[in-house]
Amino acid sequence: MNKFILFNILLFSVMTTQGQNQATLTQETSNTHWPQSVTYHIFVRSFCDGNGDGIGDLKGITARWDYLKKMGVEAILISPVFASPSYHKYDVTDYYSLSPEYGTTETFSYFVKDAHAQGFKVILDIPLNHCSNRHPWFVNAAKDVNSEYRDYFIWTDHLPAHEKTQWHLPKDSKGKNIGKSYYYGFFSPEMPDWNYDNPKVVEEAKRILKFWMDKGVDGFRLDAAQHIFNDANKNIGFWTMISAYVKNLNKSVFLAGEVNNSFDMVAPYLKPLDACFDFNLADEVVQSLKKEDASGFTNKMEKIISHYSGANKDYKDIIFLTNHDQNRVMSELNNSFPKARIAATILLTLPGIPYIYYGEEIGMRGMKPDEYIREPMLFYSEKTDNMRTHWEKPKYSTDKTVVPAYLQISDDTSLYNHYVRMIQIRNNAPALKFGSFEKSELCGKGLLAYYRNYNKQQYLVLNNITAAPITVTLNEKDKLLTKVIFQTSRETLYNSNTLKLTIGPYSSIILANPY
Repeated sequence: MNKFILFNILLFSVMTTQGQNQATLTQETSNTHWPQSVTYHIFVRSFCDGNGDGIGDLKGITARWDYLKKMGVEAILISPVFASPSYHKYDVTDYYSLSPEYGTTETFSYFVKDAHAQGFKVILDIPLNHCSNRHPWFVNAAKDVNSEYRDYFIWTDHLPAHEKTQWHLPKDSKGKNIGKSYYYGFFSPEMPDWNYDNPKVVEEAKRILKFWMDKGVDGFRLDAAQHIFNDANKNIGFWTMISAYVKNLNKSVFLAGEVNNSFDMVAPYLKPLDACFDFNLADEVVQSLKKEDASGFTNKMEKIISHYSGANKDYKDIIFLTNHDQNRVMSELNNSFPKARIAATILLTLPGIPYIYYGEEIGMRGMKPDEYIREPMLFYSEKTDNMRTHWEKPKYSTDKTVVPAYLQISDDTSLYNHYVRMIQIRNNAPALKFGSFEKSELCGKGLLAYYRNYNKQQYLVLNNITAAPITVTLNEKDKLLTKVIFQTSRETLYNSNTLKLTIGPYSSIILANPY
């Protein structure tokens, strides 16, 4: 039997046996390295209804621990759960209470303890940049210019010409203007910004963080971290102080900043914070797949690494495809299953900490406005799913457009099972979790190829992002990469004598040395 035929028999065997064995991976068998662990991002209201009121809650999340274990994720990021008049809870009226729809502070304490008992870390999304215009301190400050809380917010008597959309007149319960002073609310009139030039506000932020740390949370997503001040240097100084305070209480608490800016502007935040969400890389992945052009991908990756490591050699990069503020990746990719599968492969083989937005693993769809990118999670068919949330009528993700999660579990070819396999591969490969990134000379417009290196372990990841097969000749040094870790297409052919590799359309293959 010649090497060409033998390799393809082995390749097909690897592909099929992985489908049978890897889908059964549980968290207990993975190699835990918090905070490098794959993290699942949950929009609480939409995920799972634990009490039958149609709204997702903490009890609902606990009902899905087994689902998350089978995926292989080791941490969860939950959206804000604080008292708030909105469905999204980013406009807080009381930072020390839970929204009654989600539970109580006692419920939260139990939730965190249960998560830890199940082996999960818990990251809480916390909006410290602003509160709700119904927060009692803001209501008091808006009514009375002499209020003790007036200086907790930012006011002006003269509307700045260049920031008209960010300054607002306060209104009473009937919608009538109160006074003549404008308050600053970067995101909306419903969200007045806190004045962190006031030391009392800074101390309040510290108290809030300590309160939830005492409840056992393992980390925070710091919403709108770049907007505390309009000056970037003041922002860095603020987070340096906050980080020092938090780490003094518990050095293991993980601080992740939402900083949506160019990578040179993001880099300084990696000095005080443990990590930042990499919006630049997320956009590069999605746009490369949409355009079927990866020619600039590895160069951008190298620039990001250079900037971030220059700021902090021990930086951590949170990588993701899309989140609760963006069109879902499946919709961005025109509902293409093959492209969504490649997106998952890329996400889970790049350096950084992968975050998976709920439903991404089953191909949920969604386009703005925000409610439609936060639609109910589909676990079972609607007729049998008595824990499906109903707070919002779905427009994009229905039983007609998305196969529910538990139906995908039994389908070895499903997107869900692809995620499970890739998470398993990552969880058990130090090169993928901790390794360096190296561009492969094989890279081209339609082929995204890169090495991941860690000690003696080396992986070569090749992704054909086009509709046509791509044939390349591997480098001489790649002769050592004889182990096929994973591949997604039976059309992928390799001749070990000539080192020629043909990669099937919209498919990936991962090779490794026999370390």
